[in-house]
Amino acid sequence: MKERPILFSTEMVRAILEGRKTMTRRIMQKQPTMKHKFKYICKEKTKGWGALFEWLTDGMTLHEHFKSPYGTIGDVLWVRETWAEFQGLEDAPTCYVYKADGTWDDKVHLIDNKWKPSIFMPRSASRISLRITNIRVERLNDITEEDAVREGVEPLENGYKQYIRTRLDKVTEYASYSFMTLWESINGKGSWEKNPWVWVIEFEAIK
Repeated sequence: MKERPILFSTEMVRAILEGRKTMTRRIMQKQPTMKHKFKYICKEKTKGWGALFEWLTDGMTLHEHFKSPYGTIGDVLWVRETWAEFQGLEDAPTCYVYKADGTWDDKVHLIDNKWKPSIFMPRSASRISLRITNIRVERLNDITEEDAVREGVEPLENGYKQYIRTRLDKVTEYASYSFMTLWESINGKGSWEKNPWVWVIEFEAIK
């Protein structure tokens, strides 16, 4: 078993803590191309048409031919989130606090009076560990309604939250549409239409 860090936004940290988020998608740094496909075909030709058909129909075997930077089933991801060091009373020890736990408008007790970006969180400050239960590769736009819910999109009274502020409607009926707006709010306008190959990581929180 290996441990690796993984970044989450404040909103998604809240979703993990609430038990709503059990899945995440991350863009593959090396996108599969026709070159990879032909290499796979040549390598697998001795295994018959079944292996080739599996590639051509759903690409589910891709994860076997690209090394995941997030590890494999059984490995642990420790969460990096927006954090700070907190100093209370003069004789109280310094401790860690997390933006996901509240608004923290009063930053007077935060050391340096500011939050620290998640990328700078050390392992010792991390409070959330996730065990990988499954990992696969698929196209971003292939997400299902069920998986969109597992991605932690926020349920509202009449549907799911829309995460792009310019949208006139704040609620959408479909979790997959909510996830699309979440994806673009994080990765930028037009990132959904690019439809990249992504790592789909399923996990469970370690208590």
